[in-house]
Amino acid sequence: MDINSGGCNLAWCLIYFFYWTNLSAKVRIKKITSKFIIQNNMIIFVMMKLRDDITTYPMKKIKLLANTILVETRSVIGHGNKPIPKIRVRNSLKNMYGLYSYDYIIDINPSECKTLSYFIGVIIHEYTHHIQRGLKKNYDSSVKKYGYYNCPFEVEARGNAKKYKQKIWRRVKKKMLEQ
Repeated sequence: MDINSGGCNLAWCLIYFFYWTNLSAKVRIKKITSKFIIQNNMIIFVMMKLRDDITTYPMKKIKLLANTILVETRSVIGHGNKPIPKIRVRNSLKNMYGLYSYDYIIDINPSECKTLSYFIGVIIHEYTHHIQRGLKKNYDSSVKKYGYYNCPFEVEARGNAKKYKQKIWRRVKKKMLEQ
């Protein structure tokens, strides 16, 4: 019986699997189903896809995911000799996906991002602002001169989000599987 075949529901498959693993408890068992990775009688990771609706995840999981994405983003893009920023996940940012403040804080709004793909992209985008040189001094004048969409700081941030999203997502998944 398999979860995907419709031969049993998820609860029965998990009960069957837990019973089976208890019979051979001395062997470290890792079973991967379509939704869960079950190891040593524990569900350790819910398989996520970039198109998943992030608003369905509990806030604790979103915060853990945001921190993991930030760490992997820093290791891929670099840090520009700046300390790692604090990341806050909050739904109180109205009509904003994310925000970088000059005191090294990145705010992310999962309720606006909707999908995991967009959530990762916003973190990369805001982290790019964190490492950009001259942002604090030149951002406002650049937006006035070129407009928000064509502002060089925004163009670079969008480019990094597009360029690194898949690479960072692969690293995040790998890191979460290793935990």
